[in-house]
Amino acid sequence: MLAPKAAPRWLVLGVDDDHLLAGQVSPDGEESAVFTKLGVLVALGKQYGQNTIAAAEIVRSSGSRLRQGLDPQALEALEESWSGIGGVAWLEHFSTAVQRER
Repeated sequence: MLAPKAAPRWLVLGVDDDHLLAGQVSPDGEESAVFTKLGVLVALGKQYGQNTIAAAEIVRSSGSRLRQGLDPQALEALEESWSGIGGVAWLEHFSTAVQRER
């Protein structure tokens, strides 16, 4: 599991190049979803998926060498300026998630 139990869980699914399904389950079990053909949301969902896969592969293939390959500005941006998953920095979140899959 990537998100803390107290956080909502999301699912974004690009059905095809024309449709997007997005859903959420709140910590109390309330479910909501939307199915859309709105082009901007379909494109955002597709790009989100592609970027997530690309980032995960970069983190996975770099392993413990990733931090050494980043300059101080990049390291600061990845460790401090993004805390979207339960207050965990992006780099830590992805590193932990990728290590679990190994």
